[in-house]
Amino acid sequence: MIHWPLPKDAVPIAETLAAFQEAQKLELIRHYGVSNFTALLLEEALKASGGREIVTNQIEVSPFLANRALADATHSTWA
Repeated sequence: MIHWPLPKDAVPIAETLAAFQEAQKLELIRHYGVSNFTALLLEEALKASGGREIVTNQIEVSPFLANRALADATHSTWA
C-alpha cells in the first residue's frame, strides 16, 4: 500500500502505480492499494495507468471520527 504520496510529487503517483503493476505482473504481489489518500489524491491515482486496479483506500473511520465526506467520496469514486 502507498501510505501517503511524497510531498511535491517527488515520486509521481503514476510512477508508483506503474511499479505496482510490474510487481503484480511478476507475481510479487497480488493486489495493491492506498492509505489515507484524500479524495483529490484518490481521483488522481484512479486516472493513472493501473489506477483502476487499486483495491482499497484505507481511511480512519470510527465513532469519534466519522470522516463522512471522505468515505462518501471514496464510495462514489469506485461506484
